[in-house]
Amino acid sequence: MPAQVDWHLDNFTKTAQFFATLQGVDGGMNEAEDIAFENTDNTLESIWVWCRYYELTGDNTYFPSVLNAWNYSIAHPAWLEPDSGKVYSSSWALAAEQRFRNAYNNWTYSWYANASMQFISSVSGMEPDIFLFPFETRVHIRGWAAGNMYMYALDTGNATARWEAVGYGNATMTEMENDPSLLSTESWALAGGTSMWGIWKSSMQEFPNVTWMQTYGPFLETQVVNPGSGPGRSQVGWEAWYAGGHLGIWDITGEDIYYLNFLNLTDRQMAADGDDDGGLPTNYGDPDNTDESWVTSYRAYMILDEFNKMPSGNPPEVADLQKVELSVSKQDIVLEWSLSPDDGGGEADVFVYEIYLGRNSLFCGYGSFNTTPIGVVFAGTTSFVHVGGGMDPDNLFYQITTRDYQGWRNTSRVAGGKCRIMTASNANLVSIPFQTSYTDPASMLQLQQNGALWAYDTGDQLNPWKSYTPSKPFNDLTYVDESMGIWVFGPQSGIWTVTGVVQPQISIQIKAGWNLIGFPSMTQRTVGNLLSGISYDRVEAYSPSGPFNLQKVNDAHLLTAGEALWVHAIADGTIQIQN
Repeated sequence: MPAQVDWHLDNFTKTAQFFATLQGVDGGMNEAEDIAFENTDNTLESIWVWCRYYELTGDNTYFPSVLNAWNYSIAHPAWLEPDSGKVYSSSWALAAEQRFRNAYNNWTYSWYANASMQFISSVSGMEPDIFLFPFETRVHIRGWAAGNMYMYALDTGNATARWEAVGYGNATMTEMENDPSLLSTESWALAGGTSMWGIWKSSMQEFPNVTWMQTYGPFLETQVVNPGSGPGRSQVGWEAWYAGGHLGIWDITGEDIYYLNFLNLTDRQMAADGDDDGGLPTNYGDPDNTDESWVTSYRAYMILDEFNKMPSGNPPEVADLQKVELSVSKQDIVLEWSLSPDDGGGEADVFVYEIYLGRNSLFCGYGSFNTTPIGVVFAGTTSFVHVGGGMDPDNLFYQITTRDYQGWRNTSRVAGGKCRIMTASNANLVSIPFQTSYTDPASMLQLQQNGALWAYDTGDQLNPWKSYTPSKPFNDLTYVDESMGIWVFGPQSGIWTVTGVVQPQISIQIKAGWNLIGFPSMTQRTVGNLLSGISYDRVEAYSPSGPFNLQKVNDAHLLTAGEALWVHAIADGTIQIQN
């Protein structure tokens, strides 16, 4: 497989660059692209980002910026932060110093972290400013403090701080037990995911409790649908916290639905960066010149860094569609595919299969695929039912995308589809645009209901006409595929719905003489284009008003899905069709 750009590291790189554009001359970090207001918490966040970037890449470009940010943070101590909360900012101080010390093996600022930790301890992890923050915000801040304090204590071997952090985590758990709705509460810059993340990173590290996570995990939001408007609305930032919370539940319970929630939230975060500059706005759809430093740091801390901790690998191998069939009731469409080689084998990192739908209301042409899958199933699954797909009035197309735990996707060119072919009463000359899972005439005719099928085999000079009629005791048409033109004789007009797999490349063998061939494509082509490379002197197509329901056509005749042709070839040859 060719080398791939690591999109996690690529986004992290852009994030580091984005922070550099917002740093003031005094080292402070501005709130946003459109807000020139410096805060200690934002500045400590930038230290963490730049140090983590250096760890990941070895690129020391931002070291002067890191030192400048420390100068600002010392001049404006986290434990005295007047705007963003003292416990909240002190918790960021722990994260920033730990990252700096590990990245550079430098203990210069350990005193700053110790002072921050002492402050957190002095207020028992609960933000003291009851006038600045409502109760639910202070609860989330304590969860944030618990997680960062535990990781810092573990890193430095501070047993006292470690058990203090567990105590703060336990207190946060108690608040969730008393009021589970807190897990779906957004307030200020934080959300229920902040508390869940903190519980995961503290109490659950010492005492993993699967039952507790299973009980309270369902209360965690999977998407902030209606964030409201005005200051204090942080849809993108809140969803970063929820992503971290769902990742924690998955880590403790092993229930894949929570990791899927994490990936879905990650997708939304990636899409929020409309100008691809590494920065994120507060809400989806906000102008691209209003990206915020603090929202951006949440994604880096909760999402991007989690991916960068994973072993590097290649995108997962594709899974090819094998069948696309109408259900017995003909109301639904059933898809079946082969497992990716990386599902159980290879890198063994397949997480889910995503089913994407394309739609086209026109008679011909492939549909443009939705950006959101219509279904997601976990690894080891090889089928999916598109409920109502058989009754849909449009032509439909399907692709299966394989996704791994790192969020990498890979989509096979092999797709499937449903095509609606209009038929008239009596005689119709048609073809099948897909490779069907059945080749017997009985199954094919069942789709049309009643009637008879006729085909023409140029290779059988003695008896080229082959037919299938259900009422006859003997039928010599035993095989039908997408390369063949088929005469369908039915008692009434209607829609012939066929389903199958789109073949990327199809070859149709032509013999000297008359050939009845299909047009196995949903892409319109002229006769001249289809028959290029073939030596022929006459082509006929279906016409309900022509003699024998046929008419002569020239090279400019435009073929659409479901058509068939009589081709009189001068010599043997091969038609190649690319879909």
